[in-house]
Amino acid sequence: MKVSRIYSNFEHEFQTIDFCSGFNVVLGRIFHPENLQKDAHNLGKSKLAELIDFCLLKGRSPEFFLFKFPLVFAKYVFFIEILLNSGSYITVRRGVSKNTKISIKTP
Repeated sequence: MKVSRIYSNFEHEFQTIDFCSGFNVVLGRIFHPENLQKDAHNLGKSKLAELIDFCLLKGRSPEFFLFKFPLVFAKYVFFIEILLNSGSYITVRRGVSKNTKISIKTP
C-alpha cells in the first residue's frame, strides 16, 4: 500500500500532489531573493505529513492546524488516493467541517 496522490476541493489553493513510484522527498525551497538569507523552516513540510495522517483517519485534536483555524480550513475537503498491493486504488475523502464523515471509493 502506498500514497499516490493527495488533493482538495480547492485546486487553486491546494495544488494536487502526485507521489512517484519510488522514493519521494518533500523539499522546502525559498524562491524570493529577499528571503534567501532565511532558513527553510515554516514552509509546510511537516504540515503535509500531518495532512496525510488526517486523510488516513487520524483522530481529531484541537491542536491540529486544521481545527486550530476553523474559519480558514472549514471549507476544505481532502482526498487521498492509495495504491493497493493488488494494483487497484482506493480514494479516501475527509472534510474538515464534517471530519467524522468519511467516504471511501473503490473502482
